[in-house]
Amino acid sequence: MIRSAGISLTAVTGRASTTHTLTYAAFTSASSNTPSSSRNLIPQILRSLPKNSKRRERTYTTVDDGTVDGGQQSKKLLKPHVLSSRLTKLWSEDKQDEAVDMLQKMPLDAQNVVVWNTIITLAGRSNRHQLAWSLFIEMKRRGFKPNSRTYATMLSCMSKVVDWSDRSKLLENAHKLYDGYLAYAETVKDHNPSSPERSLYPINSYLSVTSKARDWQRMFDVYNSLLDSDVLQPDAVTYTIMLSGLGTRSSLERGNGEAAQAVRERCASDARFIWRQLLKRIESDADIKIDSYLVDTMVHVLARGRPADHIAAFDILREYAGLAKPGETAPPATVTITPRLFSDALWLCNVSKKYRVCTHWVQQCMEHTPWLLDRGHLDHALTAYGSLGAMGSLTEAPRALQTLEWMLEQEATTDRGHHIRPGLSTYTLVLVACWRGKDWDSALRTFELMTGYRGEDFADGAPGEPAAPSRPKARAILPDAAAMSCLVRTALESGQPEDMRQCLRIVRRLGLRTYLDADGAADAEVQNRSATRFKQDAHYYAHKTASALMSLVDALGVVPQKGEDKQLTDEEREWVAMRAEAKTFLKAQRNQRPHETPLLEEQLLGSAEGLAATDQQVEWDMISREQNPSKHSRLYK
Repeated sequence: MIRSAGISLTAVTGRASTTHTLTYAAFTSASSNTPSSSRNLIPQILRSLPKNSKRRERTYTTVDDGTVDGGQQSKKLLKPHVLSSRLTKLWSEDKQDEAVDMLQKMPLDAQNVVVWNTIITLAGRSNRHQLAWSLFIEMKRRGFKPNSRTYATMLSCMSKVVDWSDRSKLLENAHKLYDGYLAYAETVKDHNPSSPERSLYPINSYLSVTSKARDWQRMFDVYNSLLDSDVLQPDAVTYTIMLSGLGTRSSLERGNGEAAQAVRERCASDARFIWRQLLKRIESDADIKIDSYLVDTMVHVLARGRPADHIAAFDILREYAGLAKPGETAPPATVTITPRLFSDALWLCNVSKKYRVCTHWVQQCMEHTPWLLDRGHLDHALTAYGSLGAMGSLTEAPRALQTLEWMLEQEATTDRGHHIRPGLSTYTLVLVACWRGKDWDSALRTFELMTGYRGEDFADGAPGEPAAPSRPKARAILPDAAAMSCLVRTALESGQPEDMRQCLRIVRRLGLRTYLDADGAADAEVQNRSATRFKQDAHYYAHKTASALMSLVDALGVVPQKGEDKQLTDEEREWVAMRAEAKTFLKAQRNQRPHETPLLEEQLLGSAEGLAATDQQVEWDMISREQNPSKHSRLYK
């Protein structure tokens, strides 16, 4: 039997048979009712094989179209990282469905959790949240257990959603993901409490989801659960999300009603409570660094609170950003002053009626770090100038005009032109300061810089019609109803007849009907002639323009009294006709007169001395509150 096996082996080997066939034949012959000693030939048989003989395995390989082909091939199995690269490439080529189909047709050996995380991330970045959820379910169905990165990816994609009002199903999925991650983290804790798989990233993403979904109670529940955790303590991102959520909650309350103000004050109080917890963590050597974004979110919340909260915000700006009030010495800044942080700091000044502080900070920045400023910052300063003018200061209009001229100079001489270029709202704010200061000369100069017209062409004795604007039409900015109402009221407040006549010629040139069209529906050019900031008050300023123009014509005494035969020039007759048009507008709109006064139109109460006395009282109140703090609830309702 063994001899025959040897003959068979020789025959097979001579025909260059495959390794699989040879081994099987030898094994069969050696095991067929032969003595045990005969089996010792098997190692000899294997040694007699040709050295270049290789075992050919049965493998699965992928082809270009993503299908699986089983057969006798030498190509190796596609590795997961290569599959991830191919999926990413397909997705970048806008072949999303093909990428999903390729993954589903791949054998399990070519897949792993990283591959699934990759395609889930791609779906989330494309805002295909339902697809990402379906892939997450399919991943678990195929036996791949989600890890910390999977939950972080899913929740991070969901945190990018801004409006959750019609996404109740997606929000429910977010809650399920958070519960799933907590269960996963507990499982990891049982094996290794310090495992990096227990991460704050999924929890911070879920906090962002609850904040944007306006689920404030759940947001605080998640935050409080972190306070009770032994390992997962809040980090800088956690505190930033919480403060940002409080800022959003505060900004949603409109109006000055008691209920709205109570919510804003509660948000500011909660923010100060969280800030104290943050400082305690830092004192206990927690690895948390206060950055500019964290300071900015805190200032944004406190700006809507009580005067005592405003003082706390100024203290934070002095300590971390190095922004001190005039006469104070600030420590070196520990955070970088970003344009956003500086903008919110200036907004805080105006909200808290610290107008001098606002203009002081802007002047310092104009001298030392002009590259930091953009149009928004300068608009805050111009708002402060107008508010100071409302308090009786008569020097703010020239300063506002100087700020405007500085902006135009920076636009022309630096590479930041599109950042610093004045807009319609900028010119309007300068005109507000001119109206408050009764400064017609500054208002006329502002009009010249704004439109390109020359003011002298509208003065008494000017020959003919005014010349066309000197600047290109694309650069000329025509006033809207808000700007024109300020211009007309400035001429009226000046009390000078020559200024009033000059203003009436400007209105006639630009067309009164343009400013009495409260809806801005005359044409596309008129629609664009309205600053976004003042568009919602278009009806108010149309009424102001009409009433001020009537007073302007009446002050010149050109309107004939009843029964009076008064000789008028052609120009004066045009003014009387404009007055009649304004009167007709007011009669037609008497039932649509606005009841709310825009913020810039409000008469600010008190003087600078009165505000200083109020500050002293607020500081004393704040000291009393700090010495006798009330018990703060950790729940937010």
